[in-house]
Amino acid sequence: MAHKDNRIFLEKLKEKGMLKTITAPVDWNEEVAAICQELMVKKGPAPHFTNIKDYHNTWCKELVLDATMSNLERLKVAMDVPQSISNDELVLKWKDSVTKTIKPILLSSGVCKEVVIKGKEIDLYQIPVPKYHRRDGGRYINTWSAIITKDPETGVINVGNYRGMIYDKDKIAVLMIPTQGWGMHFKKYCALNKPMPVAIVNGGDPILHLCGVTPFPHNISEYDIAGGVRGEPLELTMAEIVDLPVPASAEIVIEGEIDPDVRVKEGPFGEYNGYFVSARSSLQPVIDVKCITHRKDPIYQGVMNGVVSPRVGSPHDSLTVVHSAAMWDHIERAGVRGVTGVWQIGSPMAMIVVRIKQQFYGHARQVAHALWSMPISIMAGKWVIVVDDDVDIYDANKVLIAVSNMVRPGEDLEVFHNTGGGVLDPSVHPDILERTRHIGSWDRVFLDATKPFDWKPREEWGGGNFPYHALAEEDMLEKVRKRWQEYGLE
Repeated sequence: MAHKDNRIFLEKLKEKGMLKTITAPVDWNEEVAAICQELMVKKGPAPHFTNIKDYHNTWCKELVLDATMSNLERLKVAMDVPQSISNDELVLKWKDSVTKTIKPILLSSGVCKEVVIKGKEIDLYQIPVPKYHRRDGGRYINTWSAIITKDPETGVINVGNYRGMIYDKDKIAVLMIPTQGWGMHFKKYCALNKPMPVAIVNGGDPILHLCGVTPFPHNISEYDIAGGVRGEPLELTMAEIVDLPVPASAEIVIEGEIDPDVRVKEGPFGEYNGYFVSARSSLQPVIDVKCITHRKDPIYQGVMNGVVSPRVGSPHDSLTVVHSAAMWDHIERAGVRGVTGVWQIGSPMAMIVVRIKQQFYGHARQVAHALWSMPISIMAGKWVIVVDDDVDIYDANKVLIAVSNMVRPGEDLEVFHNTGGGVLDPSVHPDILERTRHIGSWDRVFLDATKPFDWKPREEWGGGNFPYHALAEEDMLEKVRKRWQEYGLE
């Protein structure tokens, strides 16, 4: 059953011990982010801050960080599925749901407009936006917001999650990547020499925000996809000033325009992969805020980016689920059969593992090429590893066992040089980003960790085409399991 309201979702998290209200005084400048990072590493609850320095007399006083992104248990609450569901089932559930689109319904108004702020009263600093990292160029207001834009040619609504930094009390500097949904929209507005209307939605339906970070075909609106995942339509209302529909129950909606000709300094920012890809700011477009609407006593939400490193690990589990499902769906849409699982290991989106039931020679290579044809491949698929159906892809060590045992480097490892990609990859030098107009240039690696399909059966392998596994036989294991308690074992 879908959550009718973001606050109902947060209340469910609190009931299950997955959201912790922190009433102790905290500082928006680095401290709340450090608390969040520690909780992510410890697999603790999401923090809900209610006593933030400088935010006792503002219209927004509360902050929730990382409600869904880093934790599969909280993702399951958002999706309203049992906690016992396996990773396989979770990815399949998301994959199947996003293909069953349900269009939203439009209401005359909503609680997102309980308070309307315009003109000189606009002040983004009334929102307790954290300074996440000491080296950040400013306070990033768009870390877990749904950014709404409309294709000026087709009218299709795009919902994405794109970073944005408070530049002034009524301006937000944004990183505009041309291959992303709103980047393609902005290019069209620039060609028309018109400003692009934008609505920033914070504290909307958790499923919508997850759809916003998932790569989908550009001719389908994430509003429709979110309805399919929820099993019922989203309720929208028209924004106050810009001609865009927004979730009627959102906590905060920021409306504005992006002028095609105006650029301001944006960045640097500690990105999702754990690095400051560029340690300096760059000239980027800016949202000129025209209006803010919000619920009474709104709860602002963000996420702690950058918590990925060899020292800390990679806690972005929810992103792994939705990205893996989207990649699996794309491979199948490309006509490749036999896929039984997709997962990401390591840094988000960089290393993709695909499990297949091998059906023909070159099957694994076909999978890799299908993955690299995705629009999101500009930021994903630096490494593609294809394994057999008996490999547990959710255990990175077991994937590495398959790689170390199956890959023949002279035959099963291929490097594809100078492909577009890596715009936020720390291994891509800033000079290359500038030369490629912020697309990047990747050498992509394909590893075929499947059993050789063209090996002939051999008698010593029992008529199979690969050596036996050195494991206890199944009949003996069955006997041992029946006598387990007799051995005095638990």
